[in-house]
Amino acid sequence: WIGPLNLKPHSTHVAGTLAGSGILSEAQGGTPLQWRGMAPSAHMVSFSWNEVLEGHASAATNFGAVLSQNSWGLRLSPDWNTCDLAGAYTHFSPEYDQIATGLFGHPMHVVFAAGNQRNGNEETACKAGPYATIGPPSTLKNGITVGAVNSDNNTMTVFSGWGPMADGRLKPDLVAPGDEAGGDGGIKSTMPGDWYEAHFGTSMAAPVVSGSAALLIEDYRSIQHDQDPLPSTVKALMLHTAKDL
Repeated sequence: WIGPLNLKPHSTHVAGTLAGSGILSEAQGGTPLQWRGMAPSAHMVSFSWNEVLEGHASAATNFGAVLSQNSWGLRLSPDWNTCDLAGAYTHFSPEYDQIATGLFGHPMHVVFAAGNQRNGNEETACKAGPYATIGPPSTLKNGITVGAVNSDNNTMTVFSGWGPMADGRLKPDLVAPGDEAGGDGGIKSTMPGDWYEAHFGTSMAAPVVSGSAALLIEDYRSIQHDQDPLPSTVKALMLHTAKDL
């Protein structure tokens, strides 16, 4: 359970896309359950971005968590002297790979947003891009890094981070809806105070993939007598069944 006083707009919006019930959609001007999340029966536990090891240890041990959704990352900025970390396999990337492969007793499916720094779309961006604009921990190897496309026409957004990684790996692994070319200009989801709002970014795209992964895990359990699929299995299923844009 996540107490409402601890929720912030960004994390609430992300959580709603992943697992919101959509129960207030009609009352807020939509159709019934229009803004329901991808996996509305999922249970969530949240922790701060800087509590990577402690948070995952608690989530895995105390709550049996099997999926880690992350809409955060290191900002590449000349102000922070982090421009040389574009594509770098550092700053929690190795730790997340260890989490994915069972550091806390069982494998965890890890999903990361690719960031929004392509083409200098943030004021403190290191360069105009477009390539090598993804920073850690989104540079991990065993998880899924998610970019953002426009939901209404499947075109690439102007901001979504691109690889390659410093070691030559391709990123992002997948893309999902994170904006709109028209319409309300974003992805509508839950906000604190029982209402909905449109936001845009790879932060909005990542929970689409996380929610889809949760549904795959649920389906796999129903077929395989409550056994969990390996993160590599779910990643392979998603990559090899995704639409080629």
